Amino acid sequence: MMRPQVRIPLVLFSSIVLIATTVHAQTLLPWIVDESGNLQKVETAMVFAEDPAAEPAETDQVEGESKTTGEQQQPPQPTEPAVPKLSPQMAAFRDQVRRTLSQVYAYSVDAQGNLPAEVIEFCETFGNTAEIASGGRSAQKINAVGAVCWNYPCGGYKLLRTDGKQIVAQVGYGHQNRPAQLLAMLARNRVPPSYELRIGDHQGTVADLIASEKRACRQGLDQSATLIGLAFYTEPGETWENDLGETWSVERLLREELDRKPDAGRIDVVDRLAAISFALKELKKDKVSSEVWERAQKHIDESHDYALGLQNADGSWHPGFFAYRGTSSDSAGSLYATGAILVWLVDSLPKERLEDERLVRGLGYLHKQLASVSGRRSATSSSALAAVGQLKAARALSLYDTRYFIPRTPKEPAAAPAPSQQANQPADGRSSPEQSSRSRSTSRR
Repeated sequence: MMRPQVRIPLVLFSSIVLIATTVHAQTLLPWIVDESGNLQKVETAMVFAEDPAAEPAETDQVEGESKTTGEQQQPPQPTEPAVPKLSPQMAAFRDQVRRTLSQVYAYSVDAQGNLPAEVIEFCETFGNTAEIASGGRSAQKINAVGAVCWNYPCGGYKLLRTDGKQIVAQVGYGHQNRPAQLLAMLARNRVPPSYELRIGDHQGTVADLIASEKRACRQGLDQSATLIGLAFYTEPGETWENDLGETWSVERLLREELDRKPDAGRIDVVDRLAAISFALKELKKDKVSSEVWERAQKHIDESHDYALGLQNADGSWHPGFFAYRGTSSDSAGSLYATGAILVWLVDSLPKERLEDERLVRGLGYLHKQLASVSGRRSATSSSALAAVGQLKAARALSLYDTRYFIPRTPKEPAAAPAPSQQANQPADGRSSPEQSSRSRSTSRR
């Protein structure tokens, strides 16, 4: 199903100026490593693509022409919608959040001290233009999405492998924390299937990774990240076969995740809810409705209330996620669990619930914890749990900025770009200029 071309705003932040623009050119992979291990600059530029829900479908009508007479008409003058006002307290909180996010971006991840899974988490937090240092923190900056897609060594490990035909993202220590984690991150950042992957001399694209994850579908296993990736990259109603010859679809993946019973005391329970929520959004965009869709929506609505009911008075959740209620002396574990739960809640709650005092209290807890370490300790110098916990906390705050603060912040005059939070905004890869302005429907294939 072809989708219309539309425009999507680009959000930029840092100490702090916000701007909005319809198209913004960036280099997705400004630096790569050649076969000799030397940094080489890539000149090919990318252009952010479009959000299918932002504007109505295109027609054959000529711009400026009347539908009835064909005569040229003056385009209507745009009117700025009324901006809901923030209370002084929330405006102050917004500014504090943005300062802290800028500090986290500057001091968090580099290729020398962080593993691929941590770089993937960084990309989830700060989007497809986020950069990491190619070595230690003072080294040349490279694009973070490009680094994992071009198999740049992170923490001494390379994420991708190939047998010369297939491209596989490896799972385990030094690689992905769970199957399809890389594909899920690419889907959230709307990186198109045409974006290039490299493993030594072998060249492929994200489409090869999509095919690999389709072949790896398995009944009864954790397929939360697979659901996220394939809900974005497949056509409505599409089916495929895994390497066992079994027929799969996004609807089957959704049903499998609904039927799965993860450990309530581990992050798996939140990963599952986040995947179901993401799939529901994609199905809603595709206007797909079925019994499994209705079942999933009911489950998510009930889970929202259940999760909020487990929150502690200080805004945190127990390190045991949904298995326990109460505070803990394990501060890193509490930050990790609270960050993960709030990422899901902020991303999936309906917009009319974003002012829920429990949600705001949880975000206040995250900000307080994050502000106490940002600028003084990087993710490199933290434990693995603390490093990912800090990134999850930053991601929850960044999502809240996008969903709640930005719509309530008057637009400022255009300013110089700053480190940006662009999670869930599209990005074209090393494609031709003609490909760069395609709609999301084209870029998802």
